[in-house]
Amino acid sequence: MTAAAEQVLCVRGLAKSYVQRRALTSAKYVVHAFTDVNLAVDQGDTLAIVGESGAGKSSLARCVALLERPDGGEICHGGRNVAHLTGRDLLPFRREVQLMFQDSSSALNPRISAAELIAEPLLVQGVGTPARRRERALDLMRAVGLDPESANKRPLEFSGGQRQRIALARALALEPKLLILDEALSSLDVAHQEAMLGLLTDLQAEHSLAYIHISHDLRLVSRFARQVAVMHNGKIVEQSTAEELFARPRHPYTQQLLDAMPPLEVLLLERSA
Repeated sequence: MTAAAEQVLCVRGLAKSYVQRRALTSAKYVVHAFTDVNLAVDQGDTLAIVGESGAGKSSLARCVALLERPDGGEICHGGRNVAHLTGRDLLPFRREVQLMFQDSSSALNPRISAAELIAEPLLVQGVGTPARRRERALDLMRAVGLDPESANKRPLEFSGGQRQRIALARALALEPKLLILDEALSSLDVAHQEAMLGLLTDLQAEHSLAYIHISHDLRLVSRFARQVAVMHNGKIVEQSTAEELFARPRHPYTQQLLDAMPPLEVLLLERSA
């Protein structure tokens, strides 16, 4: 991205905690999911957030998408802090920031058709007539590599890779500026991962989409992201360009993650391929 690139979203000092109960007692305790997170993503850019399970990545994704409310900090979008907006005031943000989950089976209503699932965000936002919404759904199916002839099938009639394409088409229905991928590729086999990476790259180039890619898989990150933030125990411990991070990691935890992956030469070679 150039210095003049539009900033799609930034977070400043974001924090989230959960109150838990101890097993077999009524005692409560606080779990800090993440604290003092500062991130930004530009139009047409990809920011990866990496770390092991329990680092706080998915909680961060849900808060950034405002599916959950952060305890503190700012989520800046369109020149203002949207973290405390509610109701209709949130509709513009909902249109421009969408979230894709890891498990498409649980994210998609099994009782309605693929076309209805894809068109549902348009219905919720009051966009278009039923005929126009269905037409948009069919166009999106084509755009993500699905046969519109299968528009009336329900989610469980599709393969796992096809369901993720339905989820992607649904996320694109409102023409968002930012798509948050919460481990959205991790449940797919390598062939489907490669196909989805190619599709996401093409869509980004065509529509100048921004991505926040939540992942524990540095192989995928090395292929996809320009910026990388490393999350450990609820904190961002390192952030840099992907090239810099893979070639010269600064934090011991980043080095630990890299040591568990294939040799850096292989990752960098894949990235340049």
